[in-house]
Amino acid sequence: MAHHETLLIKHAVTGRMLADSRQDQGWQYLFRKNGTAFEITVSGLGTAVAGDIVRWKAELNVFRFVQTEGSPIIKHWYYIDPEQVMHDPAQDVLSLTAVSEIEYNPADYWAD
Repeated sequence: MAHHETLLIKHAVTGRMLADSRQDQGWQYLFRKNGTAFEITVSGLGTAVAGDIVRWKAELNVFRFVQTEGSPIIKHWYYIDPEQVMHDPAQDVLSLTAVSEIEYNPADYWAD
């Protein structure tokens, strides 16, 4: 089955898109559940974009959309721990840790 994911990182107050995996080229991310936490590692964002994300670390909305062929898109909304947002400019790696997740499945809200 085909599987597609999208990662969005937005400034919660203004709605400004900081990173969008559908639009931005040259970067990739790895998502991993670690116990009750969710670790997101983004490489190749560049210093300017990563700097904006770190600057607004207490005001981030992070979304992951997951679609598997034949299924609705599942939206995951993560609450990021501001103390766990770090950028390593030498490696150009941004690390974010979410402490909670809200999952939205359209099937939970609309019947066929």
